[in-house]
Amino acid sequence: MKICPRDVNHKHFTTTAVVCQDWLVDGEGNFIEVRDDCSEVYHNPRSENIWECDECGEEAVDRAD
Repeated sequence: MKICPRDVNHKHFTTTAVVCQDWLVDGEGNFIEVRDDCSEVYHNPRSENIWECDECGEEAVDRAD
């Protein structure tokens, strides 16, 4: 579990996940528009990723239990 080192009441973070999008393309495969922003999740956020506090921008740390 991650926490913000500046304020433990900050509960939302930005990090990376790997998702699949459905696109509308032309006959050559060129992108036209996104039809579905997230049709499948390949990898959920991982603990090893950088997690940034959405409220103050501080890099999150692992909570010591």
